[in-house]
Amino acid sequence: MSCFVNGCQSRSQLPPAAIAEVATTSTNALVNSCLICHGTREMQRGPVLDGLPAWYLELQLRKFLAGVRGCNPENRSEHLMGSGISLLRTEADFEVAVKLFSEKPPQDHLKTIRGDVGRGRQLFTYCATCHGFDGRGREEVKAPPLTVQEDWYLYDQLVRFKAGLRGGTAADPEGFLMHQAVLGLNTQDFRDVVSYVNDELAGRSSGRNDR
Repeated sequence: MSCFVNGCQSRSQLPPAAIAEVATTSTNALVNSCLICHGTREMQRGPVLDGLPAWYLELQLRKFLAGVRGCNPENRSEHLMGSGISLLRTEADFEVAVKLFSEKPPQDHLKTIRGDVGRGRQLFTYCATCHGFDGRGREEVKAPPLTVQEDWYLYDQLVRFKAGLRGGTAADPEGFLMHQAVLGLNTQDFRDVVSYVNDELAGRSSGRNDR
């Protein structure tokens, strides 16, 4: 029920303009809640989601909804998201979040990870099998684009994949594949690969993505 000055009436009885106003207010509140962690104003935050494809956002959000991700307290950031997913109370909320972030253009990112770009190029040959030689991802194998992700987040997730904090069980088949793929790599390898993605695939060698 929605209450107005002249009394209460069901939302279905509201005029179209009023329905649109309610929908806009609800959407703005949902988005602002997401941006508490997924905006750029906080130093300790989650990844920026702008520009990630809808199929990938939907896949990961449904993993959080199902408890496949976000249930391990040792992975603090994911555990926070496991609680935050409760903000998506309806399928409409879910669709709004996916649509909003997937339709935003990728944001400029500061370059924070330094490594050997040439060595990273060689290592990336293995990554390209799933993520593509251009790093833009392949939906058919559910591998996300790497060129729109912030470098600190790429590095952080590689570390978590290796430790099994993400993708540590077969309940997350795509994550488990990544876990297995990086077991033989070390943190310097991760820095080199991320630096290659930054400098040559995403064009951030000058410090910011100028696309």
